[in-house]
Parts: sequence; structure tokens; C-alpha cells
Amino acid sequence: IYPGRKQIWRNWAYLFLCLIILTGCSETSSAPKEDVNTTEEDGAQPYFGLDLPSVMVTRFAPGIFTKELHGGPVFTPDGRGVYWSFMEEPLGVRYMEIENGAWTEPAKAPFDRSGRGDSPFISSDGNHLIFLSQSGSGETIWQVDWEDGKWGSPQKLPAEVNHNGAHWQASMADNGNIYFGSQGEIFFAEYIDGSYTNAIELDPSINTPDAHEGSPFVSPDESYLIFDRAPHSSYADLYITFMEDDAWGEPVALEPLNSGLHELYANVSPDGRFIMFLSNRSGGMLLPYWVDAQVIEDYRP
Repeated sequence: IYPGRKQIWRNWAYLFLCLIILTGCSETSSAPKEDVNTTEEDGAQPYFGLDLPSVMVTRFAPGIFTKELHGGPVFTPDGRGVYWSFMEEPLGVRYMEIENGAWTEPAKAPFDRSGRGDSPFISSDGNHLIFLSQSGSGETIWQVDWEDGKWGSPQKLPAEVNHNGAHWQASMADNGNIYFGSQGEIFFAEYIDGSYTNAIELDPSINTPDAHEGSPFVSPDESYLIFDRAPHSSYADLYITFMEDDAWGEPVALEPLNSGLHELYANVSPDGRFIMFLSNRSGGMLLPYWVDAQVIEDYRP
């Protein structure tokens, strides 16, 4: 081989080696682009990415909730799942959640096997969901628990709770005690050693003879109760009462939330940051509104 030809082979070998090195560097630098999940998860934010409300009542997610509701939106503690029910078709508990970085389309909740569920409520730790379901004997309260990353099988609560039926929201304190509306009154069932006592009506200061009371929300620590009260042939207003010396105090109207039309079905977010409730102040339909939960502290004795 002539010396000139040797030099040519050396040059080709050198170029080939550089090509291999550059190819390896290119593959290494592109590796982070494969991490798709992080980018997708950042695309959908809790509470639909909305700014939390101020002390002024505002309409909640008007672009999403356009039909009349019977059970207002209740969120999971992380804000990444929401459950509600419509006043009319499609009936049943509906839900949306963040999946693969985006909010899913509304769908029937998998635990609502009858398709006639209503008025969902989620415990403050997100481990329990109670809802009402229509059957031949009327509405009764059901519970479903979060197990292995999904909701388990729904179970009807025992006769001690359901002997009077229920209507328009039940809620649960962290100790398992349940509050619910039935026949225009608010009932309470205490949870002791794994079972419920017979549900009883709350104090006459709450269940008044000349009005309809319903849709109770009890705080996780059972320190306050929000409910609606509607004098006969009149609109419903939201009221709050606080636990004082092991008894409920005199209820007072939550004036910053009330409009002179219907306000009912209040829920406080699991993190205690806002109140969600239904109102027909915007044209006849019951639609969701929210407000900073600081209003509760303004009324606390």
C-alpha cells in the first residue's frame, strides 16, 4: 500500500469514529424528552385550574356546569376529582378526574350501579364517599370506600340510619357520625364502636315547625353545621350553627351567601379553603357558586 493511500484510510477511520461518538451524544441528549408524564400532569390543574374564590360569591366553572344541578360539585382532597348530580337527565352520580394529564369527560360514577344515585359527599380524608340512591322504598344512604386506588363496592347503610329515608345530601364527620335531611328535618346518627345508633332529629332550634330544613354539611371535627332553611312557600337560605358545650347553638343566617332566592346544598372543601353551594340567583336554574371559607370564622362565637 502506497503511503498516500494509508493516509486516506486513516482519515476515513477517524471520521467513522467521530460519527459513532456524535451519534451516541445525540441519543443521550434526547433522552429527557421521553418523560411525557411530567409534562402531561402539569397540563391539568386541580379545581380545573381556577383561582380560588375571594370573600365575594362568584359562579363556579360556568363553562363546565351549564345544566341545573341537584347535587353540587364535591372535590376529592387533592382537587383532582369531582362528583355531582344533575337535576334532570342524565341522572346518577357523575364525575370527572385528571387522567393522563387532562380532565376526563363527564361520566357516570362506577359505584353508582343503579344509575339513580344523587347528592354525593366525600369525607375529609377522601377514603369514604356517601350518596343517596332511589329505590322502591324511597331514597336511602349508601357508602363506598376507596380501596386499592379505586372505589370499592357500594353498601347501603343500616336500618338505624335509613329507617326514615333521606333526601338531598348526607354528610359525615371524621368520627363517622352522619347528618342528613329527611321529611323536611335534619337527622343525626352517631357512630359508636363500628355501628350506628338510631337516627334522631336534631334540636328544635335547628328543626323548626314553620320551615323546611335540609342539605346539612357537618365539618370534619363536628364543630359546625351548615344547612338550608326554607319557611313554607318561601326561598331557602343557608344557616350555620356551632357546637357549644356539647350542644348546637342558635343557628344564624349566612348573609354573605344568601341572595333572597334559593341557596342550599353547601359543602366546604376538604382543605377548608372554600364553600361550594347551589343557588338560582342567575336565572332560575340551581348552579354552583363558591366563596372563601373565611366567612365561617366571621360567624364563629
